[in-house]
Amino acid sequence: MRALLVSLALLVPGFASAEPVTYHMTGTVDMVDNGTAGTLDLSGTFALGATFTLDLTVERSSVASHPDQWTSLYSNMGRNAHFTIGSYACTGAVASAVIIENDYSGFDEIDFIMYTLTAPAVGQATPAILQVTLQNNLGTTLDSGVPPRPMPAMSNWPTKFFALSFSDGVSTGTVGGTFTDVSTPAQGTSWGRVKDLYRQ
Repeated sequence: MRALLVSLALLVPGFASAEPVTYHMTGTVDMVDNGTAGTLDLSGTFALGATFTLDLTVERSSVASHPDQWTSLYSNMGRNAHFTIGSYACTGAVASAVIIENDYSGFDEIDFIMYTLTAPAVGQATPAILQVTLQNNLGTTLDSGVPPRPMPAMSNWPTKFFALSFSDGVSTGTVGGTFTDVSTPAQGTSWGRVKDLYRQ
């Protein structure tokens, strides 16, 4: 079995180097702008307590755009991500960024930002940006600037929020909340998945 897997890795171009990984993240809405203080009223579309679900696939072999000792920036690594908030669904984005900070001033942090979303408008307001932030202020969660495999459990991230913003060109509004769980299902096409099969 091992010889077969090694042979496949040698024969298929890029087989051993590509490793897509999907983060399946869930959370709960705990903030919805309702039109007060000049914000957009999103309360007719989103409700407190609604479930947020995000599936984000990244390629672990991607090269960071602007790496330094602590920070790695990946452009358009996750634009095929999709999410739902209750029955509201987004199926993609024009652009995205993944920013990973490893032990930057003692912090570990992952930021995922989706721009210009493919999702329904709320009245005259269109969805603009989804931001996901996971942060550990002890710097004990990440060991590099490469997207983790698997994603550390949510208990490792004291700060773990998502925020979806809308704009009608005049005002903005936000629905946001806190993550409760994350899993990293094996990808059928990934080298990691093949190694998992070998271990079995």
